[in-house]
Amino acid sequence: MCPQANISQFLLGGGKKGYDNNQKLQVAYSRSNVVGFVDWILKGNADFKSLPKNSTYTVKASLYNDYIPENLYLIAGDSFLESLSLDLNYSVINPANIAAWKNHMTAIKRLCECVFDNTKNKEKYKELVVFIDCNPSFSIYTQMALLSSDYLIIPMMADFTSLEGIKGILMLLYEQYPSESLKKYASNIITFNKQVQRFELTLPKIKQFVFNNYTSNKGIANAYNSIKQELINF
Repeated sequence: MCPQANISQFLLGGGKKGYDNNQKLQVAYSRSNVVGFVDWILKGNADFKSLPKNSTYTVKASLYNDYIPENLYLIAGDSFLESLSLDLNYSVINPANIAAWKNHMTAIKRLCECVFDNTKNKEKYKELVVFIDCNPSFSIYTQMALLSSDYLIIPMMADFTSLEGIKGILMLLYEQYPSESLKKYASNIITFNKQVQRFELTLPKIKQFVFNNYTSNKGIANAYNSIKQELINF
C-alpha cells in the first residue's frame, strides 16, 4: 500500500531487475498487483459478494528472486495507487450505502482471508502472516492498511520529524492529543477514530518502534543519541 513500491522491487529481484519485473506487473491489462485489487473494489465489489480471484493479484516472489523462500507471496505495489486515491475518497462517502466506509477500510484483510476460502487449506490461514507496507501519510489507502492490521511496527529516524510523526499517529488513530484545547477542537469534527467507533471496528495495537538509521562504528554521536533518547522518553 505504498505507491513507491520499494519493498516490491527488492523482493522481485532488486535494482533494475526488480524495477523491470514490477513494471511488467503494472503494464498487464488486469494490473496483477494491489492496483488491480483496488480497481476491482472500485467497480462495486467492496462488499465481497463475489470473491476476488486472489491469484490475479499475488505473485510468488521466489519465481523472480532466488533468495526468497517459496512460501512468500507478494501483492506488489504500484505507483498508480496514488491516482486512485480520489476515486477511493468518493467511494467511501456513499449516501446510498452506509456500509461503504467499513467495507473499503477492511478490504485488504478480507482479501487475505479469501486466500484459503473454499479450499482444503482453509485451516492454514491461521498460520498466515501478512506484512503491509505503508508510506508516512494518512491517505485513504494508508487508512485501509491500518484497519486491516492487527499490529503496527513503526520505523523512525532520530530526528524531530519522527517525533511529530509519532504524535500524529497517536492523535489520528487513538485520539491522544497533546493539549486539552486540541482535544476540544477535535471533539466537534469527524475524525478517523470516531469512524472506527461508529462502525465498531478494531484499531491495530502498536507492537514496536524501530530506529531505521542507526550507525555506531565509532560510538554514537552525542547529538544523535540526544534526539534518540528524547524519542524514547516520549
